[in-house]
Amino acid sequence: HDWPVDEAGSGLPRRGRSMRASSKLANLLDLKEARILRPMTGRLMKLEVACPEEAVEPIKQAIFEAGAGNIGNYSEGWFGVKGTAGFRPKAGANPAIGNLNEYMSNPEMKLEFSFPAHLQQGILKALEKVHPYEEFDYKLIRMENANQEIGSGMIGTLARPTKTLDFLKRVKKIIKTGTIRHTALSRSTIQKVAVCGGSGFFLLEDAVKQGADVFITADIKYHDFFDADGKIILADIGHYESEQFTKDLIAEKLTAQFPGLNTVVCTTLTNPVNYL
Repeated sequence: HDWPVDEAGSGLPRRGRSMRASSKLANLLDLKEARILRPMTGRLMKLEVACPEEAVEPIKQAIFEAGAGNIGNYSEGWFGVKGTAGFRPKAGANPAIGNLNEYMSNPEMKLEFSFPAHLQQGILKALEKVHPYEEFDYKLIRMENANQEIGSGMIGTLARPTKTLDFLKRVKKIIKTGTIRHTALSRSTIQKVAVCGGSGFFLLEDAVKQGADVFITADIKYHDFFDADGKIILADIGHYESEQFTKDLIAEKLTAQFPGLNTVVCTTLTNPVNYL
């Protein structure tokens, strides 16, 4: 599957799960041009490998098909520089070019590709399958670039400015929550909206910096509400309420990956919080 796996192999990292729940909230609220509020860093890798010039296109094609070369809104990205490689095949080798025990040099290209870290195994398998050399060197480098496809929270805009109270009432109806705890309604209309499923208060600064009118999340503590400081409206819709649609995402993913699989979404209410 194409969901990132944490280092322990236990599934989506916490912030990856947050982004999935947040994406569903953004869709339910019909946010336009929605993007990740805080993209993750350290989740991208770079592959460096050299090959004969005639192998460049087959390697590029295989690497792209395995998921490399995508950064933000760009795909099939790569970098190449010409060079010269020298080597001497020893006894037992089966060289693609040259002869045993004869030193030779050959024009080559050094290629570079970036890719999400969780695709590493598939990328290397694709490379090994198409690279013409019996033995070849490659280098993997962890990048610090933000991965625009994995992160925490979402931010987007409403189609048109909406009266703040009307917007919160709409949120309450869509989320089916018993109540919304919020700061003072410091602005009369809402258009840019930030959301984070679950405990998302750590994203408050990101929401403020990106000009959100309101930040919808859960588990906001009493004193945390003061941090809004009139710069943004904080709205706590409840932890369960903010993540309740994640099961629908899982069902959708399973159906897409396994069309013949019959999936049933549980309707049992497991929220331990009740409203009077």
